[in-house]
Formats: sequence, structure tokens, C-alpha cells
Amino acid sequence: MNEADDLLLLDDEDALPPSSALVWTVLVVDDDDEVHIATRIALRDEVISGRKLSLLHAYSRKEAEEILARNPDIAVVLLDVGMEESDAGLRLVGAIRDRFHNSRVRIILRTGQPGYAPELDVVRRFDINDYRTKSELTQVRLVTAVTAAIRSFAHLSQLERHRAGLELVVGASRDLIRRNGVASFAEGVLTQLAAILDVSAEGIVAAYRPTPADKDSGPQSSRFTIVGATGGHANYVASPLSAIPDGAVADSILACVRERINIFANTYAVLYISSAAPAEGTARGVVGRTMIEGAVYVATGRPVEGAHRALVEVFAANVAAAFANVALFEELEHLAYHDTATGLRNRAGLLHALATSGGRWRTDPDGAEPVLALIDIADFGATNHHLGHDAGGALLAAIARRLESHVLGGGLVARVGDDLFAVVGPAPLVAPEALRQTLIEPFSLPSTAAEAGLSDGAPCDSVAYQRVNVRFAIGFAATLREGGKAALRQASLALAHAKRGSSPYATREAPPLTGFATFAPELEERTLARLSLLRRLRNDIGAERLAVWFQPQIDFATGSLSGMEGLLRWPDGKGGFVATPDRFVPLAEQAGLIVDLGRWVLDASCAALAALRGEGQAIPRVSVNVSPHQFRSEQFVDDVRSALLRHALKGRDLELEITESVALDDPEIVLATMQTLRERGVRFAIDDFGTGYASLGQLRRLPFDVLKIDRSFIRDLDGSAQRSLVETILALGAQMTLETVAEGVETEEHAATLRALGCTAGQGFLYARALPVAELSRWIASR
Repeated sequence: MNEADDLLLLDDEDALPPSSALVWTVLVVDDDDEVHIATRIALRDEVISGRKLSLLHAYSRKEAEEILARNPDIAVVLLDVGMEESDAGLRLVGAIRDRFHNSRVRIILRTGQPGYAPELDVVRRFDINDYRTKSELTQVRLVTAVTAAIRSFAHLSQLERHRAGLELVVGASRDLIRRNGVASFAEGVLTQLAAILDVSAEGIVAAYRPTPADKDSGPQSSRFTIVGATGGHANYVASPLSAIPDGAVADSILACVRERINIFANTYAVLYISSAAPAEGTARGVVGRTMIEGAVYVATGRPVEGAHRALVEVFAANVAAAFANVALFEELEHLAYHDTATGLRNRAGLLHALATSGGRWRTDPDGAEPVLALIDIADFGATNHHLGHDAGGALLAAIARRLESHVLGGGLVARVGDDLFAVVGPAPLVAPEALRQTLIEPFSLPSTAAEAGLSDGAPCDSVAYQRVNVRFAIGFAATLREGGKAALRQASLALAHAKRGSSPYATREAPPLTGFATFAPELEERTLARLSLLRRLRNDIGAERLAVWFQPQIDFATGSLSGMEGLLRWPDGKGGFVATPDRFVPLAEQAGLIVDLGRWVLDASCAALAALRGEGQAIPRVSVNVSPHQFRSEQFVDDVRSALLRHALKGRDLELEITESVALDDPEIVLATMQTLRERGVRFAIDDFGTGYASLGQLRRLPFDVLKIDRSFIRDLDGSAQRSLVETILALGAQMTLETVAEGVETEEHAATLRALGCTAGQGFLYARALPVAELSRWIASR
């Protein structure tokens, strides 16, 4: 290699970072003092890539190792191969690479023995830059070799800085992905970005949710929320971006979001972030309802250039991806803790709020303990059926808004079930009378779902509204001290008690409350007793221990048997009963057992009629009560047909009794079911007439054959007021050409009065209690 070739290595100075404040450190290792002097003279005035050279000197391997340990940024080592030992130089090379793990420093071997050179594999293994004899290292060649070595050191240092920067970016990105909340994410972005840029953490993360209006006006600072801030901006967290005194900061953030680009200025950088990348040509604000846009502003104090800028660009891409994950997490968390129909917290959200609010819900400012109430909408299912599901949704939203307005930030409202709301707050707000006054006004509902405008709460002026009165039952927890779950359980038990009717408020005296109750320990005892009874009911139904007994019906005109009613009983096997029907039938309904149980009662009643006729007893028909759940069952018509067919009965042999509430529940479906069965000759009776709220117009539309007068009207028949009421009912039955059957006939006076008023038939203790089939057969035979 000639000098011209060597000088070619001085080209491409741009690869070396210029700096006048720094030096390149060169370590000269040789046991010959003259070599040190000559090297110092040869390199004394050299400047390479804007830096002077600083020489360190060592005269042995051990001394060189000590210097290397103290100075990890040595750029070049000029190393004598043989010093105190023939392999001292190569042993030092091994220490540099293997013990100090220094792969950046460049090594130039020098020897005073011409013809001696290390093995090629040694050169490759230890990454030795050059090998020269001392005699051939003229000043020019020495400068050339050192310049090439320094250039290589600079490139390796730059690569190491890039690698370290990328590791920092990867670590920062990993940290951001682990953050679940926007606030935590924003803090992490500012901290990590400051570390990458090696500046103090002085910045802002601002975000907003675009709307279609932003398509024309663009993002406005007043709509941005500062979700994270550090340094001098730290006090502005949760404030609008417009609150920042430095308008230039807000302007740079708005420009970044408006153009959706990263901005690098002389003293700051702004990175664009978004939870969802819009499709090409998609207008801002219609990307999707979960989209969030924002920007990260960081003060740098200097331009971000070169490798730093590249690293920041990579970091920005990772920030955008992590932000999308954070936004998705927050959306999922919102869905987990909130009800989509009303925007209120759901049950999980209520429990979370109670658990994380510290002492706020333990006592109010006056020291009194706050209250939790559960509010149940009475007959919400019927509202859905009659007004439509959209109107039902509108009603839920209206109730939610009314309750939120009532607590006015001083409490918490949640929807914890389909038709169940919870209110937590100070005792004066969450008291029966306060809630009653809040809910007493009718609710205005839009006539159709399309007109409801529930999403933005701004219905159109042309929408037709209907006012709906809603009734409620309320249960109050005794305390919140035992936690949210315990309080909800207490309120649930109290609510169940209130719905069963024990309340200081009567429905007609204090609308819209049907009842309320506050938890007491005895309620829990009653609930446990109910659960125990339900378990036994399930077991006895499976073991076929329930029975159908029959009460005869007597024609008032002839005194003959006009029919019998099948009544469900629960014998205890000891001559008594486990529970009365008014206790266990509601249990069966609540437990979902009533449809199967009703099907069995229907079949058993048909079987009993067929058996009695087989014994020669002349019984015109059997009456069977049908529960609302059973009547709405899709299999009901088929169940009736199958029972009649199985026991060789005609349709006229069966009379089905339904209550007014069944008749009112979706009249069109009720009418269709009744007509289908009447075509087979099945008769229908309206049971317990006068105890419900059916209108005459509704009843006239349904093809009833019999009107049954509830026993409560017969009990006080001797009184003039009650007699007038019964007389009116009988006159109504006659006008509608219906047969009339009085329940609860217990005295001859009852029978005589009813006969005189034109009642068709009666049943009650005057004639016989409900009897098992065998006893009924003997009773008929004895007449």
C-alpha cells in the first residue's frame, strides 16, 4: 500500500460527527519510551473530524488494562505486540474484547520485528483493525491509520447509540402497552419521550373525541382535554387545552391534529396520536364513535435532528399503536361498568364506585350514614309489550335522567337490572317520600323509536309524545358499612318484601309507590325460609308428591253438579299441607316451574274427569286455572290438545280459567289463542273478576263464556255496599251473556242471595271443600 492509497481513507468526513468541544482519545501501549515520544510528535497537531487527539500512555499490559478500565471511551489503541512478554499485546487485546466487552475501540498492532504477524484467525477473532511494523509507520501512514480507525470507531459508536435508542424505544413502548388508562398512558408517553430525547419532562398530552361538526370547523382548543402534563404544565391536567396560557403550545397541538402529522420545530416537537386510523378520504368525525385524536407536545430546547428524530418517529408510531390499545381498553372498561341503554353505571360499575370512593359513601357531611335504595319498575314487561321495546328503552332513559337530576351530583344512580335502578346518597335525598315526589310525575315518551333521539337527548319539536304513569317498589339497605355487595343484598331482600305488599304506602293512597321496605334481620330469615320451601317444592314436584284436588260447582237453579274445579294442593303426607297455594304457586312462578307444573295439573284434571265418568259419575266439565306464564307458552295450545286427546275428552269438557292480568297482556295474542281453542269447543272463564284493572271494552273483545266472582266480594255479601257491587257484576255478566260462578259460598244466606240476584252457579265450603278424586267420587255418590 502506498501513501496515495493511504490518503484515500481521509475521504467521506461526513460520516464523523463534528465537534470542537470533544477530543479523540488514543492509548499508546509500548515498553519503548522513544516510541511514545515519536507518536506524540507525529500526532501532536492533528485534527480529525473537528476533534484534536488526546494521547494516553502505558508501558505494560497491566498499566494499559488499568487505563482502559478507567476510560471506556478510548477510540484507538496503538499496541506493541511484544512487551514484557512476547504475547503481552495479544493478551491485552483479549482482555479488551472479552473481559472489558469493549467492541468499539479500534486496535492497531505495531511490532519492531519485521516479518512477525499474528495469525489471521487472531486478527478476525479480536477485530484488529491494522497491523504495521514500526519502521514502516511514517507520520503520514500513522495519521492515515489512526484516521481510519477513528472513523470506524465513530461509526460503531453511532450504531451503538442507535441500538441503545431503539432499546429505549422498545422498552418505552412496552411500558406504554402495559398502561390501561389514558391518564397513566399520557404520563408514560411524556416520561419516556423525555428519556429518549435526553431532556427534562416538560410537555402536554391533549385529546378529544371528534364529531361530524369538526369536518367543517376543524378541531377547537376548547374541545381538547389535557389528559397528561409534566413540568410547568402539570397543574392543567383535566383542563381544556384553551386554559394553557401559552397560545403557541395550543396552536402547535391544533396544527398537528388538523394535519395529522408530526411536527418538529426548533424548540419543541408535537406527535400526532389517534385511537383509529381513518380510511382514505374519510371525513373527520365519522371514523367511528370510539375514535379519539390528540397530540403529544414536548419542549426540547433544541431541534430534533438526525438519529434522535428517527428514534422519535419510531417512538411516535409505537405511541399511536399503544394509544389505540389504551382507547380500546377504556372503551371496554366503560362497557364493563356502564349500561349502554341509559349511560348510567351498571351493577359492576356501582360496586366499583362504592369500593373505590374511600369514605365518601360511608358518611355524609353531617356525619349521617348515606343510603342505598333499589327502585323496581312495576310491570315493566307489560309496558314493553303494550308500548313497544323502543318506548321501553325511552322510559328507562327518562327514569335515569329524572333520578340523576334528583341527586344533582350529591349521589350516584345506576341501572343494576332490566327494570331495576339503584340510588346512593344522603338520607334526605334517598328517602321514600323524596323518591316518591321525584317519580310521581308521568314520563313523556316519544311515540316511535325513530323519533326518540335518545342518543343525543334532543328530540325533534314535531315528535308526538305520550305521558306514561309508572309505578315503583323500593327496597332500602340498612347500612353501607359492610360494603356494596352486602348493601345490594340487603336492599334486594327489602325490595322483595316491598313487592309482596307489606308497606305503609297503599298503592292508591300514595302513587306511584306500590310499596317500600327497609332491610331488617327478620327479612333475611324469611328469605331463607322461602329458599328452603322452594328447595322442598322442587324436590316434591320431581317426586310427584303434589296433587290436584277438586271442588264441585253447584247450579243454583237445579242444585245439580254443573262442574268441578281442579285445585293444586301440596300434602305433607300426614293429613295436612306443606304450604297453601297462595304461598307455593308464586314460588313456582319465580323459580320457572309453573309452566311444567301447569301442564301436569291440566293433564291430571283431564285424567280425573275421565276416571270419574268411567265410574258413572255425570260431571259436565272440569275447570283448570292457567297461569300467565303457562298461557304465554308456545306449547300451550298443543298441551291442551294433547291432554284432551290422551284422555278421550271433547273440547267442551274443559274450561280454562284466566285472570284479568292475562287477558290484558298482549290482547291480540290472547285473542288468537282463545279463538284457536274455542274452535275445538274449549270454554273460557275470567277468574277473580273485579280484583284487577281490566276495562269492559277489553273484556268484550275476548270470547269468554263464564265470569267468576272473587270470594272477597262474597264474604261480606250481607252488607248493602257489597251486595250492590255483586249485583252490578251479575248484571254485567247477564248483559255480556256470560254464565256467572260465585267463589267462596259458605252459607245458605249466600246461596239464597246469589240465586235471587241471578247468579248461575257457586262453589265453596257450603257444598264441599276441595277433595281428592276418590273422596269427590264418594261425595257425588252420596248426593
